[in-house]
Amino acid sequence: VPMLQHAAYDHKGVRYVAAINFSWNVPAEVELRTGFADGDYEIVDEDGRPWPRDGKLVVPAARTRVFELRPTKGKAVRTDAARPKMMLRLSAGNADSDAHWAETRAAIEGAPGCCDDVWFSTGTGVPELDWHRANAARLVRGAKDLRKAGIGASLQFQATIGHGDAVSFAGRLGSARGSRKTCPAKRWTGWTGSTGVECVSCNCPRQPGFLAYLKEVSALYAEMRPDAVWIDDDLRLDNHRPATDGSRIGCWCATCLGDFNAETGGTWTREALAQDMGADAALERRWAEFSVRSLVRIAHVIAAEFHRLSPTTRVCLQQAATADRVELVRAVLDELHAVTGLP
Repeated sequence: VPMLQHAAYDHKGVRYVAAINFSWNVPAEVELRTGFADGDYEIVDEDGRPWPRDGKLVVPAARTRVFELRPTKGKAVRTDAARPKMMLRLSAGNADSDAHWAETRAAIEGAPGCCDDVWFSTGTGVPELDWHRANAARLVRGAKDLRKAGIGASLQFQATIGHGDAVSFAGRLGSARGSRKTCPAKRWTGWTGSTGVECVSCNCPRQPGFLAYLKEVSALYAEMRPDAVWIDDDLRLDNHRPATDGSRIGCWCATCLGDFNAETGGTWTREALAQDMGADAALERRWAEFSVRSLVRIAHVIAAEFHRLSPTTRVCLQQAATADRVELVRAVLDELHAVTGLP
């Protein structure tokens, strides 16, 4: 399985480096493609040999090859490329009962060295707090089991904004019945597009009830003292369908519009703001910055509560930003560092 968590990129003048780990049980031919321009990087293995320039590499059976992607421009940050960290990401179903966790634990312990760290999951949707309370208690016990085996225990905060109705309702798009089943604790407005369409399973990032819910959920899972918390990649400005289909970025619900008008002194309706943006690039940028701050607020709530109760826990971000949304990733990472003081 090839594993690449991050690629080299510039952030505040520093060039970051990625480690790539390849491991197979059978011979394989691998072709590596990156989004970097030729000449901006080089790829070498643990012996200093370069990746073949035709992009293809034959890996023998039962052999692990480790490569380091090094930028050739700017300042490089050294990484322990010879020992990348392998993380095993679980779904909620892998530990949603003592029996399921026993099966999962047996599989992990039966394959020594298969991973360095395990990500438990908070689950998807917006369950009632009692569900989270019971789940968190199981994960506290599971984390102890892993640490006894010398394996790290981390947590994927798997639901913030949400991924969309199709994912949450499994075919029941926009169904109120589906919303109650998947998101029973959701009593606030969903993410709304500039077209006025609401994603009922997703959350508006400025709803006080939603932010209070995130804080309580964070407090419950902080009891497991995770090595790291990974905020899921649904903390993003797109992919909240159907609201984001044909929409400008951001949530356009009454709360968000009201906050934006209060901040700018405007009186826009949803329709008027969308229309004016088409002819005013500065207004569009201001709305984009406002929308980024909305999501940063979510990251702040999660990071602050975990850091208060488990100060050694690193709070991290799974990101899926396109090139034009890198500012969101940077803003969130800066906030996580500012709150926790940790990388």
